[in-house]
Amino acid sequence: MTFHVIDTKTGKEPTDRVLTNIARKGGLMEMDIDGFYVGEEGELVLVDDCGNATWIDPKRFKVVVDVLDKIRAEIELLSNANPSYWHSGDMVEREEVLDIIDKYKGDKE
Repeated sequence: MTFHVIDTKTGKEPTDRVLTNIARKGGLMEMDIDGFYVGEEGELVLVDDCGNATWIDPKRFKVVVDVLDKIRAEIELLSNANPSYWHSGDMVEREEVLDIIDKYKGDKE
């Protein structure tokens, strides 16, 4: 699933300067930042190429997930949980897909 990290101070993605400051404070290799990752419990971390990580303040940064990615992920989970929905590679039944899409109508994150 793709996502973007937004700096709540600016309303935009964090700048290289902000990322460098976070990396420096967290003991990461500033010049080898790999990117943001979301942990199993939803925590946001910044990771360097060596595998070092530092937790990100959830009050300062927020994760924005593409709604289409949410829909795709839920359809995939539904399909994996109910293999009978797969027929020669077809997607889940149309009504199931429409129910999932309706669930996210108007969702902006």
